[in-house]
Amino acid sequence: MVLEIGPVTQNHRARTSSNSQSHGNPRPEAREFLLFAVAVALNWFAAHMAPHPIFSVVAMGLFGWMFYLLMRFSPRGAIILLPFLIVRASMIISLVFIDTGAKMPEMGLVGEPSDSTASFVAYISVFFFVAGAVFNVFERAFTRHVRSDYLRQIVRLTIWPIIGISLLAALALILHGLQNGFPLLSGVDRFFYRRYFGSPLLVNILNYKFVFAMLLGTVVFSKSTSKLQKNIAIGTFLGMTVSYFLF
Repeated sequence: MVLEIGPVTQNHRARTSSNSQSHGNPRPEAREFLLFAVAVALNWFAAHMAPHPIFSVVAMGLFGWMFYLLMRFSPRGAIILLPFLIVRASMIISLVFIDTGAKMPEMGLVGEPSDSTASFVAYISVFFFVAGAVFNVFERAFTRHVRSDYLRQIVRLTIWPIIGISLLAALALILHGLQNGFPLLSGVDRFFYRRYFGSPLLVNILNYKFVFAMLLGTVVFSKSTSKLQKNIAIGTFLGMTVSYFLF
């Protein structure tokens, strides 16, 4: 009898342990997605029928809720999508200020309440949930070679080229600003500046800033990176970030 109870007890403990781990960060249920969808739809409908800045603030909160659900639904997918999530978050903050009457000097207009923020959150929520679902389906195939020596060799060979290209891009931004002035410091409209004082190189560096961010982030978090390489990558990223604000 003791021999029979032992395995049963061990199996019960194993199941209990696995259940407790799953309950630590459980995946959202279908009703949570349904509740979120209803909240987004109601906020969008209200913002469309009676535009008011309060609905933009609510939409910003719904974006935070969406990110919370995405982190539970597809944690690794959310991390992969983090650069795009950060950009969308900054856009939502801008939309909130526009709905409160902020000036838009690039367009020569003054903002007014609308359903733009509410609809924007609805559209991007669909995109991120679908992207998370796709990542969940192909996650095993995506991560199969993450720990392979072949991939580590590729990363090790590309570290210095990534740092070098990023340093050259940062230097190009600084030199262009010193020669033609920085829009933020000169008080010049940035779109006007890009059209009449910019160059194809400058515009591409500014438009593809997220590429440099992801490449330098790969260098910083890679196990093949030395301390010197990591510090240079972090310094380069901080320098480029400051340059982006100036332009």
